[in-house]
Amino acid sequence: MKVKRNATRRRPRCLRAIVLLAALLGQGVAGAESDAASFYIETITVDTPRLSQEIVLSESLLHEGEEYSEDELREAVHRINRLPFVLLAEFSLNKGSERGRYELVVKVFETRRWFFQVGANWQLNEGISELDRLDPRVDTEIGTRIGDTTDDLRSLVGRRFALGARSLLFASFGSEDGLFALGYQRYNLWNRNILLNLSLASEDGISSVSSSTKTVTARAQLGIPIRGNHALRVLAGWSRDDRTFSFGSDLDTQESEAEVAWLFNSLDDPVLPREGSLYEAGITWSDRDGVDYEFRDGLFEGVKFSERRLGLIAAAGRHWPVAERQSVSVNARGFFGEGLDSARVWEAEASLGHQVFLLRRLELDKWRELRFETQVSVLGQDSEERRLLGFSRGPIEDSWRIRTGLVYRNGWGLFRLFVEYEDRELR
Repeated sequence: MKVKRNATRRRPRCLRAIVLLAALLGQGVAGAESDAASFYIETITVDTPRLSQEIVLSESLLHEGEEYSEDELREAVHRINRLPFVLLAEFSLNKGSERGRYELVVKVFETRRWFFQVGANWQLNEGISELDRLDPRVDTEIGTRIGDTTDDLRSLVGRRFALGARSLLFASFGSEDGLFALGYQRYNLWNRNILLNLSLASEDGISSVSSSTKTVTARAQLGIPIRGNHALRVLAGWSRDDRTFSFGSDLDTQESEAEVAWLFNSLDDPVLPREGSLYEAGITWSDRDGVDYEFRDGLFEGVKFSERRLGLIAAAGRHWPVAERQSVSVNARGFFGEGLDSARVWEAEASLGHQVFLLRRLELDKWRELRFETQVSVLGQDSEERRLLGFSRGPIEDSWRIRTGLVYRNGWGLFRLFVEYEDRELR
C-alpha cells in the first residue's frame, strides 16, 4: 500500500515538473522571438554606377521609415541579386540621425551593358529522330517552361539600354539559329512594385534536314509581389510557326497561351544558386490550331487540326550549401491536364544535382565564377491522345539523363559547356 500511495504522490510532481519545463521552454522561445533584432530604416542609399536606383528599390520591396529584421533585409538583397543584370548586391547599416535609426546602404555590382551567352552540349548518344516526332498534335514539351530556367544552351549576344528611371530595353541576336529578340521591362508599374515584361522574337532557320521553319513569338508577363518572396505571375503569349518541307508542302500552326501561377523564390542567385528554394504552382491554358500533313497512299495529305490544353503545373527546387564552395540541389516539376478531346496528359521530371565552385573572384573589375555541375534527371510522360489518334507508337517517352560540365560567368556574360548522355524510350 505504501508503494501505491508513493506512486500516486509522484505523479503530480512529475506532471508539475513537465508543466514547469514546458513553461520555461515556452518563455525561452517567446523571449528569443521578442529579442529578434529589428532595424528602423530611416534612409536607403543605393550605390550603383549605372543602374537606376528606383529599379533596385522596387525589386527590394523596402521602404524608408519602416522596421525590418535582419532576415528581411537579407531576403531583399537576394531579390536584388536575382536581377539578370546584377552580379552581386551587398548591404550595410550605418547610424542614422538618432539612436535606433539606421541608414541602409545597398552596394550593387552590375554586369556589362553588352552581354553574351554561349552554350555547347556534346551528346554522347543519338537522340530520337525527327521522323518519330513528326506529328505536331502531341506536345512532347508540355512543362518545360515552368521550373526550368537554367537549361537553355542557346548562344546569343545582346545589349541593354536604360529608358528613364524605371524601364529597360533589351535586344539580342542568337548566333546559332538567327533568332532576333526585343524585350522591354517596366519596373514599379503603377507604383506597386509590379514588373511588366514584354518580348517579341522572330526566327528563320533549318529545323531538320527535310524542313525549314519561320517562327514569330510575342509574350507579355506581369510579376506581382504579394509579400516578401511570394509573388503572382500572369503570362499571355502568341506564336506562329510556318514550316516548309523539302517536298513542297507547308505546315502552319499558331498558338495562344495564358498562365497564372503562384511563385515563392528565395534563391540567392538566379544562375548559380548555392542556397534557397523555388516553388511554383499554377494553371496553364493553350489553344493551338493549324494544318498537318499525313502520309496516305504514298502521298502527303493536308489535315486541319485544333488542340486545346488546360492543366495544372507545379515545380519545386531546393539548394543546400554543404561546404564553403559546394552545394547540392533537388528539383521536380510536373504537368497534369486535358488535351485533345479531353484526353488526359501528364508529364513529370525529377533531378538531383551537385555543384562545386572551382573559382570565385568577386572583385568588380575582375569578376570570375567557374562552377562544375553534375545533374541526374528522370522524365516520364503519358497521353491518351496517341490512342485517340490511332498511334501504336508515338512521341511519348520515358528517359533518364546525366549531364556534367562547366559554367563560367563574368561581367560580360555566361558560358556553358556540357557533356550529356540520355537514354530515351518511345512508347
